[in-house]
Amino acid sequence: MRLFSRLFLFVLVYSGFEISTFAQSTVPTLVTTLPNQTLKLNAPPLTLDLTSYFSIPSVTGPIVQFNTILGSYNAELYTSAAPINAANFLSYVNAGSYTNSFIDRSVPGFVVQGGSYDIVSGSIAAIPTSAPVVLEYNLPNALGTLAAARTSVLNSATSAWYINTVDNSTNLGPTNAGGYTVFGRILGTGMTVVNAIASLPVYNVNSGQFPNLPVYNYNSTSGSLTTSNLVMVNSITQIPMFPTPTAKTAVLTWNISSSNPATALATLSGSTLNLSALSAGTSLITVTASDTNGNVAQGSFTVTTSANSPTITSQPVSQTITAGSSVVFTTAIISSAGASYQWNFNGTAIAGATSSTYLIQAAGSSKAGNYTCTITNAAGTTTTSPASLSVITSQNPGRLVNLSVLTMDGPGSQLLTIGFVSGGAATLGSEQLLIRATGPALTNFSVANVLADPMLTLYQGSNVIASNDNWGSTATNIAAVNAADAATGAFTLPSSTSLDAALVQTLPSGGYTIQVAGKGAQVGNALAEVYDNTLSYTASSPRLVNLSCMQQVAANGLLTAGFAISGTTSKTVLIRASGPTLTTFGVQNVMPDPQINVFNSNTTVIASNAGWAGDTSITTAQTAVGAFAFTSTTSKDSAVLITLAPGSYSAQATSASGAAGTTLIEVYEVQ
Repeated sequence: MRLFSRLFLFVLVYSGFEISTFAQSTVPTLVTTLPNQTLKLNAPPLTLDLTSYFSIPSVTGPIVQFNTILGSYNAELYTSAAPINAANFLSYVNAGSYTNSFIDRSVPGFVVQGGSYDIVSGSIAAIPTSAPVVLEYNLPNALGTLAAARTSVLNSATSAWYINTVDNSTNLGPTNAGGYTVFGRILGTGMTVVNAIASLPVYNVNSGQFPNLPVYNYNSTSGSLTTSNLVMVNSITQIPMFPTPTAKTAVLTWNISSSNPATALATLSGSTLNLSALSAGTSLITVTASDTNGNVAQGSFTVTTSANSPTITSQPVSQTITAGSSVVFTTAIISSAGASYQWNFNGTAIAGATSSTYLIQAAGSSKAGNYTCTITNAAGTTTTSPASLSVITSQNPGRLVNLSVLTMDGPGSQLLTIGFVSGGAATLGSEQLLIRATGPALTNFSVANVLADPMLTLYQGSNVIASNDNWGSTATNIAAVNAADAATGAFTLPSSTSLDAALVQTLPSGGYTIQVAGKGAQVGNALAEVYDNTLSYTASSPRLVNLSCMQQVAANGLLTAGFAISGTTSKTVLIRASGPTLTTFGVQNVMPDPQINVFNSNTTVIASNAGWAGDTSITTAQTAVGAFAFTSTTSKDSAVLITLAPGSYSAQATSASGAAGTTLIEVYEVQ
């Protein structure tokens, strides 16, 4: 029987000394009792660092794992007693030198040895070695210790290592040519794997070059000995004692079980146990720490989950409004399930004000004061901070002065069409408006894929009452648009030769439609805008009271409506995104789940809704503004009722699930 390679024989000379350190237990141990925990529903998870409760006693040095064909075992390195030899061994480990190596020597009642040879392309090769290291005899060669193999030369140890399968303290002690360096020990019950290797039959291979070669799955009748019969050490790697979020392997692994999983969710991130409340109740959580060789330690603790008092995430906001206007106060908590609401005025409960929003219509001076909401659930009661309401008389009340829609425009169902209403209760006369359809001008705001040549048409019913194709087509239109841009604060159109469309029109109170179309089959982003260009506003001046746009929105797409509030007081608006309810009007392929996000001028989300859930304030506001009703309280149509201070805002409608479909976005003044 022959194996192919250059072979080296490492000589172990024998000596004597006594040691007892390997007798220490190195299996997993629960060192501190796991504490019972109390969780609150809807509260942040609690965490436990399991490394504070479990350990392997007396193990302080680096740990390496030997992965062999007969199983894995771990060893602790003695970096204090043999720092040079431990570092030398780790250098070979970290370089991957022991990958696909094998046990090349096994002497019954003595040692198991490896680290000299590996398999390269199916053949045996010597592991490349670094410079030899010096002898560090500080610990005896006790049973289960890991030591550096060397020749008869004192300071000759390189990559080769051996494990003492018996107590060799005497025959490998300092009286034997200075002794042999012990730089580690086998942990836990890892010696069962080493002993399994030591119990394999050995053969004298290559005429004495491998006189004690252990072989696997082989006997004398099996034919020629091949590399498949070698006792492979697939790898030796450095591993941590405890799992981490990034470490693939550790000495200990965790198993978590619960007597009542519906009560609390227990998850692991490395060695951090995260506990999240699911429902009220009690559960016994059991944590099992297992080492590489199946030794375990267990600890249990009780988790009690109970409801948490309401946690407010949105406080009502103080408002100043014009007498006769509407105002809405809103609050929100982490979870509204099972919660009840009671709004209070100057500390007194308001009859019937029992939802998360409180709408006051046509508020007079008697409504001025402080408003709070008391929220109650099974665990307790929380009251919001007070929000004050000031009701004043103003010649410059809050009102909508700009309505706009930005979307992808194209032919057919993609055609950009917006509706708006001018007027309002107790108003007289006509309103001067600046109406624009921009495409090329949007490139100055980094909008891509713009509609190259938008055409603007203004309708009342089915009648065309005005149109424009290229705002600079006449000197009269250029002068009127430039003056209106300056008066309203609209961004300036870049050049009278641009292909953007715009016109100034004075319109009596009523409903109108703007249609923006590209030349031919053009497709691109376009912005349709309506600005209040009233030069001297009075209480009887008509104003913008409604904007609407119905559009086919692509998957994961957006329909964005902008609006601005001017004046010195706040204004209440109803913003809706309809989808499912549109089917009652014969609209096909609707967006199944439109949701709304409302942004301020700093692009901060100030309100959102995904499913209006039958909010009574929304129902009241819909009736007040004359909007069609959402017919089902469980429909996925969405709505936001909010009182806003003067400023610029935008509302985005998109599908909660990313689906494509037709949606209608609307902004209403709520007077």
